Amino acid sequence: MTQPTAKRWPLSYHLYRFVTFCAAPLLHRFAGKRHRAMGCAADRLGERFGHASLPRPQGSLVWINAASMGELRATIAVATAMPDAQLLITTTSQSGAEMVSRQFPPNCMHQFAPLDTGAAAARFLDYWRPDLALFVESDLPLRVIDRLARAGVRMGILNARPSRTRNRFPGLSAAVLSRMALATSQDQDTAAQLIGLGLPEQRHVMVTDLKTLAPPPRPDPQAVAALRNQISGRPVWLAMSAHPEEAEQLLAAHRRLLRDRPDLLLLLAPRHPDAMPRFEGVLNGLTARRRSRGEEIGDAQVYFADTLGEAGTLFAVAPFAVICGTFADLGGHSPAEALAAGLPVLRGPHVGNHAAAFERAEKCGAARVASDTQALASAVADWLSGDALETAASAARTAGARNDTQITALVSRIEQLMP
Repeated sequence: MTQPTAKRWPLSYHLYRFVTFCAAPLLHRFAGKRHRAMGCAADRLGERFGHASLPRPQGSLVWINAASMGELRATIAVATAMPDAQLLITTTSQSGAEMVSRQFPPNCMHQFAPLDTGAAAARFLDYWRPDLALFVESDLPLRVIDRLARAGVRMGILNARPSRTRNRFPGLSAAVLSRMALATSQDQDTAAQLIGLGLPEQRHVMVTDLKTLAPPPRPDPQAVAALRNQISGRPVWLAMSAHPEEAEQLLAAHRRLLRDRPDLLLLLAPRHPDAMPRFEGVLNGLTARRRSRGEEIGDAQVYFADTLGEAGTLFAVAPFAVICGTFADLGGHSPAEALAAGLPVLRGPHVGNHAAAFERAEKCGAARVASDTQALASAVADWLSGDALETAASAARTAGARNDTQITALVSRIEQLMP
């Protein structure tokens, strides 16, 4: 396969280079603060500036860059289907680092993604020398892409979704796409957008949302047994990946439910554990314990699962999952993990880019919508009653079934890009 013919970068790209050059000291300072706030190891801060902390393996190397947890989850199926390749996975968060260590195969190594500044990008690429670079969804480091294209390294975009940025900056988006040897999209609208911006159809692959093709997160059997022992038969509901902006609504629903079920337990897993003070600030009398402190549940009404990499364990002890990020306009979160684990899901009114995934689950009865606090409390109470939950759980097992044919075909296309 020949290297794509690159279109000239528009003025917006050169402005981006100028701004990031001037702001590099501020960007470095902010990256350091975020690194510490997320609880990342101090000796790994240099990775964000392009200083590697691991040796580069011999032979060919595939680099996969995934910024958010959702984007990272979209790569698990690809990584699992490439057991003979050396894979470098970069993320921006500590939770991403934890996920790579817990859920990715042993041929994957992790580094924090470098800033897209001149010095950081140069150090990173000069050291790792990737033979193929894959960028997930919307995290596209422009300076890195330019350097890779100039070096003749093939690149691809995985799991593309509708983007307002492409509409606002069509010239910039077209220039990026002209440098891609492969792009996969989640739906027909995205495919039409990419092809309309000049991506040749032969470089495009239509794949369902890659998050739905990932295996379910693995539970820790010992942690599952310990949690079940602490729960001790109490009724329980799980709010997964919650944001502080949703805390009051979730806790208000829990207070309503406690009127009829005084022994009910809410497992609340924050999206970002460093936001815990904001959650604790709206408890308003509810008793709570925190997992990160080693506290046991006891008689707590709320148990904060404020640890990283334990989604599989939480799914194993809960009968269903409330998918957060959907009760405020925060972009939503995907139901794929919970469905893959066989759990039906509840969601709020704001689904963001995950509308298609929720729609499929709702059509088969594996998902329900709760538009407000009262509706959420009613839906949780209904599923805690038993009969309705059994039907939804059966539907969830069907909705969460993987389509291995699609991932096999995609990995075949990716391997064709290797030198």
